[in-house]
Amino acid sequence: TLLSGDAPVQDFGDAAFSALSGLVYEDANANGLLDSGEVGLAGVQITFTGADYQAQPVNFSTTTDTGGAYSFNQLLPGTYTLQESDLAGYLSVAANPGSTGGVASDANTIADVPLAAGETSLDNNFGDALPVSISGVAFEDQNLNGITDAGEIGIAGITVSLDTGPTITTASDGTYVFDGLL
Repeated sequence: TLLSGDAPVQDFGDAAFSALSGLVYEDANANGLLDSGEVGLAGVQITFTGADYQAQPVNFSTTTDTGGAYSFNQLLPGTYTLQESDLAGYLSVAANPGSTGGVASDANTIADVPLAAGETSLDNNFGDALPVSISGVAFEDQNLNGITDAGEIGIAGITVSLDTGPTITTASDGTYVFDGLL
């Protein structure tokens, strides 16, 4: 109740909105870095979760535009996580925390992204690549020319290894395939 002559003061405080943005790009050389000439990927879903400074849960999602860019605007300060969902056929190569920091917990996730009031976190980027395959045949090279000629048969049970670690055994016809490589 106010009495005549009272002059109450009531202060209100609001936090300035924050923002966050990034890019999902095709990492053509699978080095985990956005290099000159690498293009953005459209239609990738990005999920933004965490808690704002008032401990209120936050859960938004968006998809990348035609250039691979995404953004979340009018955010309250807090600590957040970004999760990328790969397009069909692509594999994640890298998650790169942006200008305010964070932790790449795996190639699809940037966790612990801090946002202060009025702050914009830029370059929260994800690199994806199309996997490649390596295939061949182990065969009995009867004329020693290095080419599979008519009548030269494949050899089953040969162990074939890649420098990166995977090992496979040739099939009954001598063929082998390493799929899903980056």
